[in-house]
Amino acid sequence: MVSRNWDLSSGWQRALNLTWRLDHFTQGTVTDTTMLLYPGVSVNRTRSRGGLMPTWGDSQRYSLDVSDTTWGSGVDFALIQAQNVWIRTLADKHRFVARGQVGWIETNNFEKVPPDLRFFAGGDRSIRGYKYKGISPRDDDGKLTGASKMLTGSLEYQYNVTGKWWGALFVDSGEAVNDIKQSNVKTGAGFGVRWQSPVGPVKLDIAAPVGDKDTHGVQFYIGLGPEL
Repeated sequence: MVSRNWDLSSGWQRALNLTWRLDHFTQGTVTDTTMLLYPGVSVNRTRSRGGLMPTWGDSQRYSLDVSDTTWGSGVDFALIQAQNVWIRTLADKHRFVARGQVGWIETNNFEKVPPDLRFFAGGDRSIRGYKYKGISPRDDDGKLTGASKMLTGSLEYQYNVTGKWWGALFVDSGEAVNDIKQSNVKTGAGFGVRWQSPVGPVKLDIAAPVGDKDTHGVQFYIGLGPEL
Protein backbone atom coordinates (compact mmCIF):
# COMPACT_ATOMS: atom_id res chain seq x y z
CA MET A 1 0.00 0.00 0.00
CA VAL A 2 1.16 3.52 -0.83
CA SER A 3 -0.21 6.29 1.38
CA ARG A 4 -0.02 10.07 1.66
CA ASN A 5 -1.04 11.75 4.92
CA TRP A 6 -1.88 15.32 5.88
CA ASP A 7 -2.36 16.94 9.29
CA LEU A 8 -5.07 19.59 9.08
CA SER A 9 -5.22 22.68 11.28
CA SER A 10 -8.58 21.60 12.71
CA GLY A 11 -6.98 18.53 14.32
CA TRP A 12 -8.19 16.14 11.66
CA GLN A 13 -5.84 13.90 9.71
CA ARG A 14 -6.50 13.03 6.07
CA ALA A 15 -4.99 10.16 4.10
CA LEU A 16 -5.05 9.05 0.48
CA ASN A 17 -3.87 5.54 -0.30
CA LEU A 18 -3.52 3.05 -3.12
CA THR A 19 -3.64 -0.65 -2.23
CA TRP A 20 -2.59 -3.68 -4.25
CA ARG A 21 -3.19 -7.14 -2.84
CA LEU A 22 -3.44 -10.75 -3.97
CA ASP A 23 -5.68 -12.92 -1.77
CA HIS A 24 -6.17 -16.68 -1.84
CA PHE A 25 -8.88 -17.47 0.68
CA THR A 26 -11.47 -19.91 1.92
CA GLN A 27 -14.55 -18.61 3.68
CA GLY A 28 -17.39 -20.97 4.43
CA THR A 29 -17.48 -23.45 1.56
CA VAL A 30 -16.05 -21.04 -1.04
CA THR A 31 -12.37 -20.99 -2.05
CA ASP A 32 -11.19 -18.27 -4.42
CA THR A 33 -8.29 -16.05 -5.47
CA THR A 34 -8.73 -12.32 -6.01
CA MET A 35 -6.30 -9.61 -7.12
CA LEU A 36 -7.34 -6.14 -5.98
CA LEU A 37 -6.12 -2.66 -6.87
CA TYR A 38 -8.08 0.11 -5.21
CA PRO A 39 -7.69 3.72 -4.05
CA GLY A 40 -9.07 5.00 -0.78
CA VAL A 41 -9.50 8.12 1.31
CA SER A 42 -9.89 8.44 5.07
CA VAL A 43 -10.19 11.17 7.70
CA ASN A 44 -9.74 10.74 11.43
CA ARG A 45 -9.42 12.75 14.63
CA THR A 46 -8.66 11.88 18.25
CA ARG A 47 -9.03 14.27 21.18
CA SER A 48 -8.52 13.48 24.86
CA ARG A 49 -7.83 14.94 28.29
CA GLY A 50 -6.74 13.11 31.41
CA GLY A 51 -3.78 10.97 30.40
CA LEU A 52 -3.79 7.28 29.51
CA MET A 53 -7.28 6.77 30.94
CA PRO A 54 -8.98 9.94 29.69
CA THR A 55 -11.67 11.71 31.66
CA TRP A 56 -12.84 13.31 28.40
CA GLY A 57 -12.26 12.39 24.81
CA ASP A 58 -13.58 11.27 21.47
CA SER A 59 -12.32 9.73 18.26
CA GLN A 60 -13.79 9.55 14.78
CA ARG A 61 -12.66 7.71 11.68
CA TYR A 62 -14.34 7.65 8.28
CA SER A 63 -13.06 5.87 5.18
CA LEU A 64 -14.04 5.08 1.60
CA ASP A 65 -12.34 2.51 -0.66
CA VAL A 66 -13.30 1.88 -4.30
CA SER A 67 -12.34 -1.06 -6.53
CA ASP A 68 -13.26 -1.39 -10.21
CA THR A 69 -12.52 -3.93 -12.92
CA THR A 70 -12.02 -0.99 -15.32
CA TRP A 71 -8.45 -0.57 -14.06
CA GLY A 72 -7.74 -4.28 -13.65
CA SER A 73 -9.01 -4.98 -10.14
CA GLY A 74 -10.68 -8.34 -9.66
CA VAL A 75 -14.09 -7.13 -8.45
CA ASP A 76 -16.14 -3.93 -8.31
CA PHE A 77 -16.91 -2.60 -4.84
CA ALA A 78 -17.37 0.53 -2.77
CA LEU A 79 -16.50 0.09 0.90
CA ILE A 80 -17.60 2.67 3.48
CA GLN A 81 -16.67 2.50 7.17
CA ALA A 82 -17.26 4.79 10.15
CA GLN A 83 -16.10 4.40 13.74
CA ASN A 84 -16.80 6.68 16.71
CA VAL A 85 -15.92 6.58 20.42
CA TRP A 86 -16.93 9.07 23.12
CA ILE A 87 -15.71 9.28 26.73
CA ARG A 88 -17.17 11.60 29.36
CA THR A 89 -16.73 11.76 33.16
CA LEU A 90 -19.10 13.25 35.74
CA ALA A 91 -18.14 14.18 39.30
CA ASP A 92 -14.77 12.38 38.94
CA LYS A 93 -16.18 8.94 39.79
CA HIS A 94 -18.72 8.34 37.01
CA ARG A 95 -17.28 7.56 33.59
CA PHE A 96 -19.27 6.86 30.42
CA VAL A 97 -17.96 5.23 27.23
CA ALA A 98 -20.02 4.99 24.03
CA ARG A 99 -18.99 3.32 20.78
CA GLY A 100 -20.51 3.06 17.34
CA GLN A 101 -19.38 1.36 14.15
CA VAL A 102 -20.95 1.21 10.69
CA GLY A 103 -19.73 -0.69 7.64
CA TRP A 104 -21.23 -1.13 4.17
CA ILE A 105 -19.78 -2.76 1.07
CA GLU A 106 -21.63 -2.49 -2.23
CA THR A 107 -20.46 -5.03 -4.81
CA ASN A 108 -21.64 -7.01 -7.82
CA ASN A 109 -19.84 -10.20 -6.70
CA PHE A 110 -19.63 -10.62 -2.94
CA GLU A 111 -17.93 -14.03 -3.10
CA LYS A 112 -14.88 -12.41 -4.77
CA VAL A 113 -14.41 -9.98 -1.86
CA PRO A 114 -11.68 -11.25 0.54
CA PRO A 115 -12.95 -12.15 4.03
CA ASP A 116 -11.00 -9.40 5.79
CA LEU A 117 -12.93 -6.80 3.78
CA ARG A 118 -16.26 -8.37 4.76
CA PHE A 119 -17.94 -7.67 8.08
CA PHE A 120 -18.11 -9.88 11.14
CA ALA A 121 -19.42 -8.74 14.52
CA GLY A 122 -18.80 -10.16 17.98
CA GLY A 123 -16.13 -9.91 20.63
CA ASP A 124 -14.40 -7.06 22.43
CA ARG A 125 -15.02 -3.58 20.94
CA SER A 126 -17.95 -5.09 19.07
CA ILE A 127 -20.68 -7.20 20.72
CA ARG A 128 -19.44 -8.77 23.94
CA GLY A 129 -21.17 -11.99 24.94
CA TYR A 130 -20.35 -13.48 21.54
CA LYS A 131 -17.16 -15.00 20.15
CA TYR A 132 -14.73 -12.80 18.25
CA LYS A 133 -16.09 -12.34 14.72
CA GLY A 134 -18.74 -14.93 15.51
CA ILE A 135 -21.69 -13.01 14.06
CA SER A 136 -22.43 -12.95 10.32
CA PRO A 137 -24.70 -14.71 7.83
CA ARG A 138 -24.09 -18.43 7.38
CA ASP A 139 -24.11 -20.67 4.32
CA ASP A 140 -26.17 -23.84 3.88
CA ASP A 141 -23.59 -25.78 5.91
CA GLY A 142 -23.85 -23.35 8.82
CA LYS A 143 -20.44 -21.75 8.20
CA LEU A 144 -19.86 -18.01 8.56
CA THR A 145 -19.66 -16.15 5.25
CA GLY A 146 -19.13 -12.57 6.38
CA ALA A 147 -21.60 -9.76 5.76
CA SER A 148 -21.89 -6.80 3.42
CA LYS A 149 -23.41 -4.56 6.10
CA MET A 150 -22.70 -4.06 9.80
CA LEU A 151 -23.93 -1.80 12.57
CA THR A 152 -22.83 -2.07 16.21
CA GLY A 153 -23.15 0.15 19.26
CA SER A 154 -22.06 0.00 22.89
CA LEU A 155 -22.85 1.87 26.10
CA GLU A 156 -20.67 1.42 29.17
CA TYR A 157 -20.82 2.90 32.66
CA GLN A 158 -17.74 2.85 34.89
CA TYR A 159 -17.58 3.70 38.59
CA ASN A 160 -14.37 4.54 40.45
CA VAL A 161 -14.45 2.06 43.33
CA THR A 162 -11.14 3.09 44.88
CA GLY A 163 -7.86 4.58 43.71
CA LYS A 164 -7.08 3.27 40.23
CA TRP A 165 -9.77 0.58 40.25
CA TRP A 166 -13.05 0.92 38.39
CA GLY A 167 -16.09 -1.31 38.02
CA ALA A 168 -18.00 -1.43 34.74
CA LEU A 169 -21.47 -2.33 33.46
CA PHE A 170 -22.17 -2.46 29.73
CA VAL A 171 -24.55 -3.43 26.96
CA ASP A 172 -23.56 -3.98 23.32
CA SER A 173 -25.89 -4.47 20.38
CA GLY A 174 -25.77 -4.72 16.60
CA GLU A 175 -25.87 -6.93 13.55
CA ALA A 176 -23.89 -8.09 10.52
CA VAL A 177 -26.20 -8.90 7.61
CA ASN A 178 -26.45 -8.91 3.83
CA ASP A 179 -30.01 -7.57 3.67
CA ILE A 180 -31.09 -4.79 6.02
CA LYS A 181 -34.70 -5.89 5.52
CA GLN A 182 -33.83 -9.15 7.29
CA SER A 183 -32.66 -7.66 10.56
CA ASN A 184 -30.96 -9.99 13.04
CA VAL A 185 -29.92 -7.80 15.97
CA LYS A 186 -27.74 -9.43 18.63
CA THR A 187 -27.33 -8.02 22.14
CA GLY A 188 -24.84 -8.82 24.87
CA ALA A 189 -24.48 -7.43 28.40
CA GLY A 190 -22.11 -7.87 31.27
CA PHE A 191 -19.78 -6.39 33.85
CA GLY A 192 -16.07 -5.91 34.29
CA VAL A 193 -13.12 -4.45 36.15
CA ARG A 194 -10.74 -1.70 35.02
CA TRP A 195 -7.29 -0.97 36.43
CA GLN A 196 -5.54 2.27 35.55
CA SER A 197 -2.03 0.89 34.94
CA PRO A 198 1.08 2.97 34.08
CA VAL A 199 0.76 1.88 30.41
CA GLY A 200 -2.98 2.36 30.04
CA PRO A 201 -6.19 0.71 31.23
CA VAL A 202 -6.20 -3.04 31.85
CA LYS A 203 -9.63 -4.63 31.73
CA LEU A 204 -11.40 -7.90 32.43
CA ASP A 205 -14.98 -8.31 31.16
CA ILE A 206 -17.56 -11.07 31.52
CA ALA A 207 -20.56 -10.98 29.17
CA ALA A 208 -23.44 -13.12 27.95
CA PRO A 209 -25.97 -12.92 25.11
CA VAL A 210 -29.36 -11.38 25.89
CA GLY A 211 -32.52 -12.97 24.52
CA ASP A 212 -30.72 -15.27 22.07
CA LYS A 213 -32.16 -18.79 22.17
CA ASP A 214 -29.41 -20.14 19.89
CA THR A 215 -26.35 -18.85 21.79
CA HIS A 216 -25.70 -19.53 25.47
CA GLY A 217 -22.91 -19.30 28.01
CA VAL A 218 -20.53 -16.51 28.95
CA GLN A 219 -17.49 -15.02 27.27
CA PHE A 220 -14.41 -13.59 29.02
CA TYR A 221 -12.36 -10.72 27.62
CA ILE A 222 -8.98 -9.39 28.77
CA GLY A 223 -7.60 -6.22 27.23
CA LEU A 224 -4.80 -3.67 27.56
CA GLY A 225 -4.50 -0.38 25.76
CA PRO A 226 -6.20 2.91 24.93
CA GLU A 227 -9.97 3.13 24.65
CA LEU A 228 -9.92 5.82 21.96
